[in-house]
Amino acid sequence: MYGKIKKFAARLHRFCNDKPVEVYPGMIKSFAVFADGKKVFEDDDNYLALRKIPLNLEAKKLEIKWLKMRSGKTARIFAVDLR
Repeated sequence: MYGKIKKFAARLHRFCNDKPVEVYPGMIKSFAVFADGKKVFEDDDNYLALRKIPLNLEAKKLEIKWLKMRSGKTARIFAVDLR
């Protein structure tokens, strides 16, 4: 489903000014979430600035590792909300 939305947004944006959709270069393209050393989530084609990932689990240690960047050399995680 995300692929269809992404393609639609790209086509809609191109009609406005004939430029392709540009993604922030510091955006993380591929990342994984580990809970107590076990991989619990992975995304290989991230294009969203805000990700909400519901994890229904209990863990003592939570790690987020980015595996691939879009084009920049650095990235920042601004917030992690644990409830």
